[in-house]
Amino acid sequence: MAIATVGKTSAGRRLKLAAMIGSLLATAAWASEKEYSFDITNPDMSQALREYARVSGQQIIFTEEVVSGVMAAPLTGNYTAVAALNRLLSGTDLVPGR
Repeated sequence: MAIATVGKTSAGRRLKLAAMIGSLLATAAWASEKEYSFDITNPDMSQALREYARVSGQQIIFTEEVVSGVMAAPLTGNYTAVAALNRLLSGTDLVPGR
């Protein structure tokens, strides 16, 4: 089981975080090729992340303060854990970390 954290970024740190995330996603333990079937349509990020964790078996650490008022992108279909998390966080200032 991989552990991911979710947090907000500032514009100045995005490039550095993007490089870090890229290397994390390439890590075999994190970037499993197994696909999971998702049907997450609730736009509340807190609920979406909890459902993501339930379906994928990934442990997600976040605070309600960070995700409060953030809308999740809909996620329906088969995705790897990495692709699913990226899809949920797309269009937000939230980024996965480890």
